[in-house]
Amino acid sequence: MRLRLALTLAAVMALAVSLPGPAAAVVLVGESGASGTAAPTEPTTPDSGGAAQGSWSGRYSMYGSRTHSVQKTDWYCVPTSIQMMFNLIKSDSDRSKANQTRYWEYAKAHSTYPVNDNGADAGGWVAAMRNWGAGNYFVGVHSSMQASLRAAAKRMRLTGKPVGLIVWGRNAGGHAWVMTGFESSADPKFTDSYTVTNVQAMGSLWPYGTIGGKPYDPGPKEWVGYEQLRTKFTEFVGRNERDWNGRWVTVLP
Repeated sequence: MRLRLALTLAAVMALAVSLPGPAAAVVLVGESGASGTAAPTEPTTPDSGGAAQGSWSGRYSMYGSRTHSVQKTDWYCVPTSIQMMFNLIKSDSDRSKANQTRYWEYAKAHSTYPVNDNGADAGGWVAAMRNWGAGNYFVGVHSSMQASLRAAAKRMRLTGKPVGLIVWGRNAGGHAWVMTGFESSADPKFTDSYTVTNVQAMGSLWPYGTIGGKPYDPGPKEWVGYEQLRTKFTEFVGRNERDWNGRWVTVLP
C-alpha cells in the first residue's frame, strides 16, 4: 500500500501515496474478525451517549471538540490522523508539526510494505498507535464496505476509541480519515445484527484540499452519507500489497 497523500493544501487534489520498509508486528483481521489471529479483546467502556440495550438512538459519536488537526505537509495524512486519534483518546488538542513529524517517522519506519517515497501505510499507523500507548490497534481487512463499516462500528462501541479509514483507495494508494461515529440500525455493542448507514469522520485536509471547489475531506463532527461514502471509502488497489489489494482497509481499536 502507499499511504502518502500528495495533495496540495491549497486547492486541487493530486493524491500519490507511499509506503515504508520493515514489516511491523501487525494483526491483519479478515471478514469474520480474524485472519490467523483473533482480534484483540478489551474491556468495554461506558456509553458516552447513554445508549443501552433496548434504547438505541440510532447514532453514536465519540467526537470531542478541538481534536481536528490539519496536516502540515502534503504527505502527512497518516501522522495527522494519528495525532487526531490521540487527541480523541486523551482529550487533547495537539496540532503541532513536531508531533506530526514524530508520528510520520515512526509509522514510515514500521509500515508493513516497502516504501517507495514519503508516507506510511496502515501497518505503520497501527504500530504508532501501539507505540504511544493507544492500546491494541490492528489492521482490519474486509471484502466489502459494509463488512468493514460493521467491524469499525463494533470495535468503536466496544472500546470507545476512534477508527482509521483508508479512503481514496483506488487512487495511488489512498488517503487517511478518522472515523468518530456512525449511524446503524441497531447497537453493535449488544448485537451482531445491524447495518451501518452513515459515518461521522474528519480528514486532515479539511478545509483546504478541494475538488470542484468543495472540500474532499469531511470537517470536524461532519456526517458522511452512505452514497457519498461509497465514492470515497473504496477498496484498496495495490499490486504490491497482496493482503490488502481489492479489500477495504481500516485501523481498528
